[in-house]
Amino acid sequence: MLAISESPRVRDGTVRKGSVVRILEFTCSSILFRRIIIVMKLDVLQSEHDIIGNSKIYDPNLLASAVQVNTGTYSSGRANQIAWKIVAEMTNVLGCLVKPELVIVKATLSIMNTESLCYAACPMVVNGRQCCQEVASNGGGWWRCNRCNLTFVACDYRYMISVQLEDSTGEMHATASEEVGKDIFGCTAKELYLMKYEKQDHAQFDKIVRGVQFREYLFKAKLNPEALSDKNIPECTIVGVETVNPTAESHRLL
Repeated sequence: MLAISESPRVRDGTVRKGSVVRILEFTCSSILFRRIIIVMKLDVLQSEHDIIGNSKIYDPNLLASAVQVNTGTYSSGRANQIAWKIVAEMTNVLGCLVKPELVIVKATLSIMNTESLCYAACPMVVNGRQCCQEVASNGGGWWRCNRCNLTFVACDYRYMISVQLEDSTGEMHATASEEVGKDIFGCTAKELYLMKYEKQDHAQFDKIVRGVQFREYLFKAKLNPEALSDKNIPECTIVGVETVNPTAESHRLL
């Protein structure tokens, strides 16, 4: 933020997007996990300059490969509109966010809560939204939802994924949506749930889980301003995922 005394520089166009400035005096405080910096005095070294990080691509054909995410296929042009970040940058920016931000990060699934990957959920839909509350079996083939106070002969199954993303710069806790769970494990929550709890096929269940751990993925993650868990651990929500394509990754790096 600029102090009131420096605000005229914005109105007259002296300070604009891309301006290069030297901060001479500032104050910094923390409010609800957000760092607020107020610039009291600055020098304008250059009013207009190319944005750092927005340099032109030398050969656009190098980035012709698409980036596949949960919501569809993003061409190189659209994918470049979403910032690529490392884990350390994601954790550092959380305290400064004022609105949700989408990022792409290449990271490894290092730790996963395998005890509650999926659960039996209430299928009741009210006003277009599914309840999804965890339901319990009464032992007679029926399921009961305490929230809806109803009993069902069949329930739904949902993913409840809690993982840790890790790269060479740090670690970050993350949760994943239902659709992302299908992309990560290659099966539905119902298939995974029945495999573990009904068929008791723990060997196959463990094989699937081990197959996704300690592998690199491209995650499309959503950072929220209040994305700090109860233990003050930085947290994000995974909304899209794809396995790392060596060819596309090499083109991106070039």
